[in-house]
Amino acid sequence: MASLVPRPVARPTDPHGRPLFCSIGVELEAQTNLFEIGLHNRRQFAVWVYATEFDPPVNALGPQRALIYRNSEQILQSLNAFGGALLYQGKHTFVKVDTNIQPNHTASVTLPQTADTGAPQRISFMARHTIDLHGALDQETIQYLNCAVKKAMGQLRFQVIGRHLFLTEMMNDHQVDPELGGTTTVGNYKLLLLPGYFTSIHQLGASLYLQVDGTHRIIHMNTLRDVLEERRRRFTGDEAVFAQRMNEEFQGRRIITVYESGPVGNRDRKLYAITELLFGEPGIHRTFTRRQQGQEVTVSYAQYFQNTYGITLAEGQALVKYERSRRMPDGTQQVINTIILPSQTVTLTGMDESIRSNFDLNNQIANRCRMLPGARLDKSRALARKLQAQTAAGGGPSRAAQVLDTYGITIQPDGNLAAFFRYYDRAHEKELLQEEQHAEKRHQHGTPIPGPPRNANFNSNSLIAPANLKRWIVVYGQDHEALKTRLVNDIRAKAQQYGMGYDAPLLISPPVLSMANLNDPRSDHDYDVNMKTLREREKRASDPISDPIMVVFILPDNKTQAKQVYEAMKQRLTCGREAVLTQGVQAKTISGRRWNSALPKLVAQIACKLGGAAWALNTEPVVSTMVIGVECKKARGRSVIVLTASIDDLFLEYYTRVLVREGESEHVDNFPVLIKDAVAKFLKNPRFNEQPPSRFIIYRGGLGEGQKRAAVEFEVPMIQEGFKQLTTDQWKPEWIYIIVNKNVNQRFAVRKPGGGALDNPPPLSVFDQGVTDTTQLVFCGCHQFVTQGTVTPTKYEVYGQSDNWDADGRFGVDGLCRITMQLSTLYQNWSGPIRVPAPVKYAETCARKVTEALANKVPSKQLSTKLWFL
Repeated sequence: MASLVPRPVARPTDPHGRPLFCSIGVELEAQTNLFEIGLHNRRQFAVWVYATEFDPPVNALGPQRALIYRNSEQILQSLNAFGGALLYQGKHTFVKVDTNIQPNHTASVTLPQTADTGAPQRISFMARHTIDLHGALDQETIQYLNCAVKKAMGQLRFQVIGRHLFLTEMMNDHQVDPELGGTTTVGNYKLLLLPGYFTSIHQLGASLYLQVDGTHRIIHMNTLRDVLEERRRRFTGDEAVFAQRMNEEFQGRRIITVYESGPVGNRDRKLYAITELLFGEPGIHRTFTRRQQGQEVTVSYAQYFQNTYGITLAEGQALVKYERSRRMPDGTQQVINTIILPSQTVTLTGMDESIRSNFDLNNQIANRCRMLPGARLDKSRALARKLQAQTAAGGGPSRAAQVLDTYGITIQPDGNLAAFFRYYDRAHEKELLQEEQHAEKRHQHGTPIPGPPRNANFNSNSLIAPANLKRWIVVYGQDHEALKTRLVNDIRAKAQQYGMGYDAPLLISPPVLSMANLNDPRSDHDYDVNMKTLREREKRASDPISDPIMVVFILPDNKTQAKQVYEAMKQRLTCGREAVLTQGVQAKTISGRRWNSALPKLVAQIACKLGGAAWALNTEPVVSTMVIGVECKKARGRSVIVLTASIDDLFLEYYTRVLVREGESEHVDNFPVLIKDAVAKFLKNPRFNEQPPSRFIIYRGGLGEGQKRAAVEFEVPMIQEGFKQLTTDQWKPEWIYIIVNKNVNQRFAVRKPGGGALDNPPPLSVFDQGVTDTTQLVFCGCHQFVTQGTVTPTKYEVYGQSDNWDADGRFGVDGLCRITMQLSTLYQNWSGPIRVPAPVKYAETCARKVTEALANKVPSKQLSTKLWFL
């Protein structure tokens, strides 16, 4: 029997049994993109869930859905569900019938011979249960409602692409309802912005809501064949090298088919990811075997696309291979479907490097896509109205409204949720680092200097905790001799201004800093000699220090070469047997106009890697608390697990543990060991007098909605058992487990006191009352200050906590919201609040560096207490 998903922890209640919400800060009127929906006559109908099987198997969801809907009347008759309605959601069919009808528990339908197979198609239905439309929504009820809404949007000519719905007909300049938006070309660039929406169903208390949010998708107007031919004209190497370069550039990129005509019932455009580009012969004359009229027929891609879609393929074009994989129980991936498409029939979608590196193009796209909160909510409301409108554009009854009525759904488009929310009004005199803590922290890391920063933002004239830059090496190509001199002189001046201990660096200068020179055995000799010199310098020092060695290297301007050198340096030095930190800086940054603004941040980043800090907050209300960030990232058939845990009372110093294991599982299976190691580091801090933390706050990042169920089932019991093993008669710590979700489609807009237009929430806003279920401890945070577009909130869901949580009565909902907001301002690589608490961002950044720069290699244990990954 499958275990049930643990529900989010219920909110604490007051003596009258009322749930408590965040009460800190200032109250503001706010609106969000939720529209109340109802189920009319819900007691007059029932929804049956049937497991559905196809014989012979039909692998793709689109053809399955087409078979179900094309033959819905015959299916309903076989089920004895006369007058009912069908919805299909992959393996399951929902059958809506009047309550006075008892449909068959099993049935099968045999369809006539299909053109492709030449054999009859049999579809079998086996009743599983009915869904409850009166109580709390379970996963299948949400699927039923989401299916109904998406089918209604199909009547408005939307197509599902990924998780969103787009008006793909606009790609061919077809006219659609103007109230739903229109395509936009981007200046003189061959790009199209396709309008779309995201919709989902939510339950808050006893009410149901439809969440609607607008989006765009970038469509490249040139076909992939055009793009590849243009690349070939500019490339001077041979065909084999060109094929390798193009695969490196385009593997993983999303593509969409450019044709919309096709076999009946399968006319949608399709979205794929490029697995491989196939160059050379036989190209479009490559053949494959398919069943047609019951016979095995061999056909070339040129013939197939000419006969099926009326497309004449050009000679010599590359083919695109897409492989669909399924994760096996052992964590490996097995290919279950392969699709080959001529590059002439697809176009690229989404951002690429040519867009990211073009400031003007980025600016134009942003200006067309960004919407202020009021306009964004108006767009969401327009779709809600269109779904419910009884008259279609151009007159006549609305088929979308008819679909919703068929499945018993109504939408209130003019009543989107409005309530009062609070934002975290920081009191500076209480939350900034106090002078005595400030002085002590400075004394630990360097020579105290006056002028503490009076806010949480980066101060370009001082650091809250300087660090010593005495054992360091500069690596540069001899072609960057002048830049090396400028770099060293400017770092020295800024380090002295910051109060950092400083010694001149040692120098390593190959002719050119490149992969060839890095792999030269003489490079190893140069490093060994200089490392030995630095170790000798430490031994001779009158006041020996234990700071790690810092290696600063000047990267080439070419982006590909810079990436290769950066990763090679990181792997060689970070994964060694001793503590070596690295810092790369591109040559064009040093020689560019923005060097004066980049320099303070560069030196501050070096100081933070060495153990210093740029800013801090007063954290007295949460003394003896360990905050933990956890991230799991999958890459190259392996899972990288990162845990970062605070080991000081100011949440500036962290212990980081990295584990790499085979398979691509999202589960963290050794929480007890990781936490035990973190506590051992915590106890070494003299400020704690060998007392372990009394409270643990575990922020779990890196989980999508589809991964959350399995992770919670696996990880929460393990944490519970782990703390049982760690607990003693003298030490009974509190703990809480929070899932952090940044992929949120909910949007908020606030109205300032006295009225005015809707605007973005102030930074560090907390939203809970009215937008989260009153029975669950869940809240949303809008951390950042946003002046353009609409801020994206972060969702925090408590899925586990100890029985003695908040035993002292000081750390309820307000305390949890306060520390979460505080921690978002303490990430030392960004001045101001970020979207998640600092430990989550540290774990996320570390996991990305391990998978990308270190190629899944584990960093040196000597760096476990340094923020080497910043």
